[in-house]
Amino acid sequence: MNDFFFIVLVLIAFFVVTIGLCMGVVTYDCGRYSDATGRKTKTEFGTCYVQINDGTYVAREELRAVEKQ
Repeated sequence: MNDFFFIVLVLIAFFVVTIGLCMGVVTYDCGRYSDATGRKTKTEFGTCYVQINDGTYVAREELRAVEKQ
């Protein structure tokens, strides 16, 4: 029974560390985008939001799609 709890604990720790690393990468990437473009950004729930001209925030992925057109 102790082995089962140990394995569950290791799996939970693995997922927590993985999610934390992913969130850190998104935050870092969002900050680099802000530095490169001069636009204000914020990160929420693992998504990078960019402030556009009217002061509202748009998801960076959506902004890319609009800029490609």
